Amino acid sequence: MKKTYAVVGTGGRSGLYLASIAKDYRESSCFVAFCDNNQTRMNYANQLLSEWGHAPVPTYGADEFDAMIAQNKPDIVIVTSIDRTHIPNTP
Repeated sequence: MKKTYAVVGTGGRSGLYLASIAKDYRESSCFVAFCDNNQTRMNYANQLLSEWGHAPVPTYGADEFDAMIAQNKPDIVIVTSIDRTHIPNTP
C-alpha cells in the first residue's frame, strides 16, 4: 500500500517534495490533495503531476483544510507555506 501525502502550500517550497515523491518514490508514495490560498499554484502542481504520469489530485482552499483531511485521509501532510500563515497550536 502506498504512503499518501497532502501538501499545504504549493508555491516554490513545495517543488522539491512534488518532484521527489512523484518521480523518485512513485512506487511507494502518492499525493492525494493540495491545499493553498492560490488556485493557480495548485493548478500548476497538478500540471506537474500530469507531466510525470500521475492523475491530478483534488484542490482545497486554505479555509478547507479540515475538509481536505476528512475527505482524503492522508498519511502525511507536508506544510510548505510560509511560517506567518501557520495557525498556532491551541490546547
